[in-house]
Amino acid sequence: MAHHSVSAGTRTLELAQIEEINDHLEGCTDPALLRAQDLGLAGARLHPGSVDAVAAHRAHLSPHLVARPLTDDPLRSDAQLLHLVAAGSPSFPYIWGLFGRAVRDDGNAPLTPVELHTEQLARVSRQLHLHHRWGL
Repeated sequence: MAHHSVSAGTRTLELAQIEEINDHLEGCTDPALLRAQDLGLAGARLHPGSVDAVAAHRAHLSPHLVARPLTDDPLRSDAQLLHLVAAGSPSFPYIWGLFGRAVRDDGNAPLTPVELHTEQLARVSRQLHLHHRWGL
């Protein structure tokens, strides 16, 4: 059988990058790392109905995140990026960041989902010292 590598422009690669970021976020102990203000997202709000779209894809979250409610309140500047979620079509997913207080600070505080774009995803990868390619 011939060996085929995965193209750098495939959604499979993006999903693998999301998984790698989530692995790093899971172990993150620095509350000042990847705050909404650092990603240019302070005050961002969801479009109506987006919370339901993200909620439908929460099955892959850690148990401590699944239990937390989602909110569509404006994103606080000090909210920390805790997890990424890919929602929608697997061939072209929307990527949402779940922001909130770290579990050790308040395990019951709501999470604010905000859609992330190429610029924010690239910044997240750089901050975590990951060599990812976004937006191909």
